[in-house]
Amino acid sequence: MTRKVIHVGVGSFGRRWCTEFLAANVADGTIEVVALVDVDPRALEFGQNALGLPDSACYTDPTAAFTAHKADFCMIVVPPNFHEAIVDIAIAHGVDILCEKPIADTMAATLRIAAKVKAAGRKMAVTMSHRFDQDKTTLRQIVRSGRLGAVNTVSCRYAADMREHMAWGALFRHTMDDPLMIEGAVHHLDIVADLAGSTCATLMPRPGSRRGQSTRATPTASS
Repeated sequence: MTRKVIHVGVGSFGRRWCTEFLAANVADGTIEVVALVDVDPRALEFGQNALGLPDSACYTDPTAAFTAHKADFCMIVVPPNFHEAIVDIAIAHGVDILCEKPIADTMAATLRIAAKVKAAGRKMAVTMSHRFDQDKTTLRQIVRSGRLGAVNTVSCRYAADMREHMAWGALFRHTMDDPLMIEGAVHHLDIVADLAGSTCATLMPRPGSRRGQSTRATPTASS
């Protein structure tokens, strides 16, 4: 069954969605992109050409897109501080949600989104896919097989040189609080928690971290 999707966001990573991920699923009949949204007309034109969409399917106003088109779900690929606004629109139109990580740029916004989605009876998923990479899957199988004996500690080190402004590509990563922990290392936290077979109990930024800097996270997964 082909699912109808409204795709929101054709920025730096949104371009990959249009040229790779969405395009592949359109080709195999999994989805139909009924509307494409971006506030930047030039980005919107890129996505339109990549997906071969008519002008009538392209919008700079997300509310107009959701009003004009019925969809099974929407895809959100905009900066994290705008996620909640798009989620609100999706909920208002009875649309399920697939969202790029992180859920939002702050814990407060994340909790609001979770509460809203639950109250509305909608479904929301976040694209946390790295745990399914072949190397992580193989390691998970080894850990859970018992071949290593009892595993007491799982650790992951993620380092990146992001000391120069805009070295990390998108402006929002240089203006949000604890960007490396919230935006960058969220995949690593997911992998550690998966290998530990437990949800995350505590999460701490490295002491002295400041807004706009690359930070180190110390995630602790425990049962």
